[in-house]
Amino acid sequence: MADAAEHLAGLLLEGLEHLRHGRAAEALGPLQEVCGAPELARAGDLEDVRARAHALLAQALLESDRPLEAAQQLEEAQRLAVHDIDLGGRRALAELGARIEATITSRREQQARAARLSELSVEQLETRVRDPVGRVDVLIRKVNAEIDVGRSEVAAELARRVVRGAVALGDPRLEVLARLSLARADPGRATIELQRALARADRANEPNLVTAVVRSAELHGIAPETLEGPRAGEEG
Repeated sequence: MADAAEHLAGLLLEGLEHLRHGRAAEALGPLQEVCGAPELARAGDLEDVRARAHALLAQALLESDRPLEAAQQLEEAQRLAVHDIDLGGRRALAELGARIEATITSRREQQARAARLSELSVEQLETRVRDPVGRVDVLIRKVNAEIDVGRSEVAAELARRVVRGAVALGDPRLEVLARLSLARADPGRATIELQRALARADRANEPNLVTAVVRSAELHGIAPETLEGPRAGEEG
């Protein structure tokens, strides 16, 4: 039992360390193992530890863009923490709950906007937006809207066209965003599109774009440090 407790404590610390350094996706594995450990569930005097583990897992899920699952873990943390938590801990749980609720609300609003945008044809959007940059920008949003309503094949076809348009314009922001949308629409191409997006962000010396690519890679389960390969933004 002592060995098991030491192992779980190590996993909890590992998950916490990942979260502290912004590596939410990497925190999920160790924290899920802790939360699912039967020996911890059987220990009636460790509910405060279990509450802490579930709260950390809720945070990791939220930061991994999985707010509904985060809400479930937070609910379990609050249940376990009814008696064994101080005022600071309660405040932290309340703040986490507010973040989760805000994210869920934002996601629902985004889905509603996506549904409306997906109903408009490409031709309608192109007629409404004459400026070339604005046109590519709105078509990137159209790609993501098609993904959000479950039409990934339509989204992937449009995304390939949008990438070509962004490259032709020579706009680094549009090219990076277009490639990220193509990676979402066609996960089989995610690695190469993220490589190319990162190369473009690097060449443009745009830290915010680099951050966007890293974030996207993490959501795809791809370690950002592995994004090596095509570095010239060539088409494929």
